[in-house]
Amino acid sequence: MNLLFVIALAMAGMIAFFVARRLLQGGSLAKSEWIVTMPRGAQTTSPTPPTVQDLAKRLASVGYKPELFEVDDLGNARGPMDARVPLIGTKFVIVDPRLGSGGAGLTIRFSQLSGDMKGAGLSFVEARDSSGDAYEEMAIFAIVELAELLPGSCTSGPTSPLARVG
Repeated sequence: MNLLFVIALAMAGMIAFFVARRLLQGGSLAKSEWIVTMPRGAQTTSPTPPTVQDLAKRLASVGYKPELFEVDDLGNARGPMDARVPLIGTKFVIVDPRLGSGGAGLTIRFSQLSGDMKGAGLSFVEARDSSGDAYEEMAIFAIVELAELLPGSCTSGPTSPLARVG
């Protein structure tokens, strides 16, 4: 009888551990990442550089409700951002409250190269999904819109060779 009680107690403890971990940390996240490059000398179609707001408006036009947040180097949201800033040189996350939470979102980090490579840019587009592939789909839309905003840009996914999209 004592052994049965110890086994039942151990099983109850394991179940409580996994339930508590799920509640405190949330579900697991699936991550997909693409690289978008803008070659040196690439010209935009508008006289002013494209902004984060331009990208957000394009995503809204296809049905998303983007909320924009600044991120640190690790991709953690730091707070709401001014969407009027240029895309190049900006780090931000796009969240649509209808698509999931708990760390899910679309993170875009644009660098701006200097020196001989002035005008060139490199971007990492990272989709983190807590269920399904909604943010991965948003990433595809965002990459297509980036190709429109930044003509000459190229993209590559984690499993595909570098391919021109714009």
